[in-house]
Amino acid sequence: YPNGHAARSEVPAYTKLDHLPAFEDVCVAAGGHGERVEAPQALPGALERAIEAVTREKRQALLNVMCGVS
Repeated sequence: YPNGHAARSEVPAYTKLDHLPAFEDVCVAAGGHGERVEAPQALPGALERAIEAVTREKRQALLNVMCGVS
């Protein structure tokens, strides 16, 4: 589509990562442990909870770690 939205855009397709879904919520909806981590000091506790979910509860875990968030 040479006249389509992607062709008219200043941003190449699939390179802008704005408005992504909350992947941690998708994991929870599928029965897993999902957690969003925004602060570096929160990471150790989040890792412990994720490891617990995987090793003891036999569920998948996803940590959505935000990097460069101010």
